[in-house]
Amino acid sequence: MTEIIFERKHAEEAIAKASKHGEEWLYQNYPKPGGNRRNSTTGFLVYRGEVFPVKPLGRLANEIAGMPMTTNPKTGYFRARFAKQGFQLIDSPTSEADAADNRQKAIAEVWQRPNQAEFRSKVFQQWGAKCVVTGCDVLGAIEAAHIVPFSEGGHDGPNNGLPLRADIHRLFDAGLLVIRPGSLKAEFAKGIGSYYRDFEGTRIKISKEDDIAIEAVSRNLKRRLL
Repeated sequence: MTEIIFERKHAEEAIAKASKHGEEWLYQNYPKPGGNRRNSTTGFLVYRGEVFPVKPLGRLANEIAGMPMTTNPKTGYFRARFAKQGFQLIDSPTSEADAADNRQKAIAEVWQRPNQAEFRSKVFQQWGAKCVVTGCDVLGAIEAAHIVPFSEGGHDGPNNGLPLRADIHRLFDAGLLVIRPGSLKAEFAKGIGSYYRDFEGTRIKISKEDDIAIEAVSRNLKRRLL
């Protein structure tokens, strides 16, 4: 089997070329050894909102690294290499779309609860109407996020909530953003951390340094991780 040697810089160059020329170009120019073209059905990489098939992209990246593919490694080998470089991988664009749709439905159900407006008001009074991760203070973009989900026994008290920008809220609910209980620092999942690198590892910005309230938030953050 041809050794898979590409690094992140080679992968990013491959992504740039694939983005410029399009998916059809990628399939035509980097098919299976022997020139057999076959569209991918599983194994995709997500980068800055674009989706790329793992195998032809991996072949291109390996060629850029100086080792053109002469054999046909399984998709899993390419996935493992991309994952090692910190890229976000999905099984298929459809599965990711379905997951996103389910997350949106869950959020919609939360907003339909009669006491959601009251919860939002309490959270904003406690911590300010500003995203604690990004510092965004555009009121229309800020939502009140439950730390421990209501469906898992969480309550509507202000210490079980944080004001988050809408996209940050989505990542938090999906488990792609973790706020550590002790340090109160934000950690993003590999692959999306590069897009949110400005906020990676930053301590959440709390407008009220209330030790009792912060301790309560930390307890809920710890409970969320259990």
